[in-house]
Amino acid sequence: MMAFSRSRLLVETIVGFMFSALTFMPAIGQSVLDRLSGFDQARLEAVGPWADEPANEALTREAAKLLFQISRIARSGSMEHLFAEEAQKNTASKQQGRWSSDDVGRLLSISGRPSKIDRIAVPSDLAKVLGFTQLYRVEVSSSEPTNDAETTIPSVVVMTGKLPSSWLAVGSDLGSQQTKATGVIVRVQNKTLPLLLAAPSMAWLPGPGNDVPAEWLALSEREFDLSLFDGVRQRDRDPLTSEDSAAFYPLLGLAPSLFLGDDSVARQSPIQTPAAELLKRSSELVGRYIRIDVQTVRFTRVTVATPAIKSELGSDHYWQIDSLADLGDVVIKTKTKTKGDESATFENRYPISIVTRDLPPFLAQALELSHGPLENLDIAMFKTAVSVDGIYFRMWSYESDFMNQNGGGNQFGPLVIASQFRDIELPRVGSTHVSNVGWYVVAMTLGLIVLAIVVGLLGRGADTAKKLRQTQALPDRLDE
Repeated sequence: MMAFSRSRLLVETIVGFMFSALTFMPAIGQSVLDRLSGFDQARLEAVGPWADEPANEALTREAAKLLFQISRIARSGSMEHLFAEEAQKNTASKQQGRWSSDDVGRLLSISGRPSKIDRIAVPSDLAKVLGFTQLYRVEVSSSEPTNDAETTIPSVVVMTGKLPSSWLAVGSDLGSQQTKATGVIVRVQNKTLPLLLAAPSMAWLPGPGNDVPAEWLALSEREFDLSLFDGVRQRDRDPLTSEDSAAFYPLLGLAPSLFLGDDSVARQSPIQTPAAELLKRSSELVGRYIRIDVQTVRFTRVTVATPAIKSELGSDHYWQIDSLADLGDVVIKTKTKTKGDESATFENRYPISIVTRDLPPFLAQALELSHGPLENLDIAMFKTAVSVDGIYFRMWSYESDFMNQNGGGNQFGPLVIASQFRDIELPRVGSTHVSNVGWYVVAMTLGLIVLAIVVGLLGRGADTAKKLRQTQALPDRLDE
């Protein structure tokens, strides 16, 4: 329990930052030219020919500077979340050929299949300043039908600095992939030239036939961008930041229904994962469907303040459950700041963080019995054994009293986004968390005890009456 006493709640690291960042973002559908430092419409249009001449160094330098500014806007908020809905509406009409120069600088969302990828090196002197070494030119075949016979350009060119790692693997089959991207229109489409979109990243949405875990196909079907796991994996063992929110909140909303239903994915068995395995294989297991048995310690209701995230999540809060998992014979040693080669040692059990949008009925009922209505509950200490199925997010680091008392430094702990819970607590007499079957067993046991006492008393009735007649001097009541 000490390991959790100073852990930073996710609301502090993700929601708080996002709320302050999103408030200055432009309205849906507006031009972002006023946010692109150093770029007006004329300079933006001058980058357009890069789609046809990516080897032109002067154009590449301008394209890289533009992408740096667009990525900066995306990092300050969630471009995809804020603008995708309206941008997709625009896409349907724009594919009919109704483009104008006023569209340059506006946000747009496209979807389709990548057909060709070119890598273009950023000049080394500029790469040192911008922080990235190459651009990608991606041709995307639109998945949207068009009824305009005069629309002869079947693709969009996307300029980006970040692609799903799976696309860059040797032998990757781009034709079986699906993608989405939200970015800034640099050049509008016409009869001879494709549209050029500058986007900070592109989504990875693999379909059946791809060599990916079954749970990833289920996520892809629900339009979760699997390329987000690349970033989550890179941040393994780091504190939670606003960069995690793009994957965290969609998974939190999807998890309760992800593996329910009649399809084959719903019946998939999770990977039974002991705590020691999570610690050892954390990066490898990011995004996988796992099962782990834990003992709950503390429940915290985390308020979601950002309207956009509340809408996406479908709730104004979620629950963080600080728990302990059995280590078996494994001993975990964590390096400390002040004790040299000495380490903080974990034996028997290790802290695990569980998050869920909604508590299952058996846990909600147990908490209400012991602490009152859930709507009035912020933090509650409650111990019970549960088995959790869910998406493994990553290892995160946080401050804790345990580490401070053992040399300092952050503690590392696995974070699981729960999909389903099972009650594995043994019935306990006197506990607020006893199943109905447990109460029946208790009641029958008490009944048998009472029956035995009655039978014993009846058997001694005659002797007792005789003895009572011989003690008439005693008072009828002992307190007289």
